[in-house]
Amino acid sequence: MATNCTDHGAALPTTINSEYDSLSKLKAFEESKTGLKGLVDAGITEIPRIFHHPISVTYIENSSVSGETQLSIPVIDLKGLNNSEEERREIVEKVGEALGTCGFFQIVNHGIPESSLEEMMDRIRRFNEQDSEVKKIFIPETTPRQ
Repeated sequence: MATNCTDHGAALPTTINSEYDSLSKLKAFEESKTGLKGLVDAGITEIPRIFHHPISVTYIENSSVSGETQLSIPVIDLKGLNNSEEERREIVEKVGEALGTCGFFQIVNHGIPESSLEEMMDRIRRFNEQDSEVKKIFIPETTPRQ
């Protein structure tokens, strides 16, 4: 069960123009309260610069360029979570490793019925398909990042 997250061969910008006013663009994006779906619905054709981030030297050193993107999402098996303290500790370590290297992971053997997962996804889909004005009431106020 691999717990690595890699993206090999993706061409990403390594620098960002320092004269670009990212704070005002980010504030405008947050105030619109339409989220990424709002950008897609508006017909954007490229990723806005507020979402461009420089690649870290560590990322470059740990990546091999292969010409095609290959992703590996960590999978965490919760099957032994309640069996013993040792198995629980191993699972917790795998979660920590996945979060530290990738930031997210997939969980299997969690005990949640498939019907519950399908209903949740259906509700998420219905929420996201609503008009932006309806969704705005659910978005909390945020403070600008410093």
